[in-house]
Amino acid sequence: MEPSDIPDTGRFAVVADPQGAVFSIMAPRPPEEPPNSRAFEPERIGHGSWHELTTTDPEAAVAFYASVFGWNTGEKLEMGGSGGYQIVEIDGQAAGGIMQLGGREGPAWLSYFTVPSVDDALGRARSAGGRIVTGPNEAPGGIFTAVITDPQGAAFGISGGR
Repeated sequence: MEPSDIPDTGRFAVVADPQGAVFSIMAPRPPEEPPNSRAFEPERIGHGSWHELTTTDPEAAVAFYASVFGWNTGEKLEMGGSGGYQIVEIDGQAAGGIMQLGGREGPAWLSYFTVPSVDDALGRARSAGGRIVTGPNEAPGGIFTAVITDPQGAAFGISGGR
C-alpha cells in the first residue's frame, strides 16, 4: 500500500520483504507536535512489545532489515536443530527475533502485546472466541508468552507475568 497519512498519528505504508513477509512502516508524528500519540510505548500494557519473523531465509532477512532499519543482531539462541533464533536489536535493545519458517504457511511477522497476566488474557481470549495456539511458555527474563488467534483467524502473541 502506498504511503498515506493517519490524522494526528503519522504517515505509514504497507510493504513486503524479499521473502514475502508483509509489514507496515510508520513515521510517527513528532512527539512535540500536539496531540502526542501514545502508540509507541512498547513497555506499556496493551502495546506491542516483541516482534518475531518466521521466514525462508533468516540470514537474508537479517541483512535486509539491517540495511533498511539499521537493526543489529544480538544473541543467537539455539532452537534444537531449526537453525536458531536470531535476536535483533534496535539501538542496543532487544526488540524481536528472526527464525526459520519451519512448518508454517509462509514468511510472516507476529507481534506480541504486553499484558499484566498471561493467564488472565488467555481466559479472556477464550471467552471472546479466540483459540490458544501455544503457551503459556516461559521466555528469557522471567516473562511468559502465548500465541492466540482471534475468531477471524488472525494470530498475535501476548507476553507478561503469570
